[in-house]
Amino acid sequence: MAYTRRHHAVCSLLLLAPSLLWESRVGATSMKMDFLTLTQVRSDPIVAPGELAAHMHTFFGANVAGVSTTYEDLRAESENTGNVLENHSLYWYPSIYRQDPATGRFTLSPIFLNSAYYIWENGFNP
Repeated sequence: MAYTRRHHAVCSLLLLAPSLLWESRVGATSMKMDFLTLTQVRSDPIVAPGELAAHMHTFFGANVAGVSTTYEDLRAESENTGNVLENHSLYWYPSIYRQDPATGRFTLSPIFLNSAYYIWENGFNP
């Protein structure tokens, strides 16, 4: 795949976004967790709970993702796709497609590694 300037700009923005948001913050703590992709399905637990969503999402985190996934399912899950065993969170975002310029056909882009960033002010106790 040939990367264009737009690809480079988008990738750079995604990589730098957490630091750009908090660049001027002093006294903040951050944590990054890495995850492998769990699945890509037509599910959105917030917008369309219990039914198929209008578009695809890429999921990572807790090893449970589906149209009927509940909070209780997440809390009961003992494994995840990441590097922090205690994390029972499920993360998702709209799946990314690329378009073949010759045919106009869209193909689901395989994304293998995802990261979640948490940033909070020192002294803040949620």
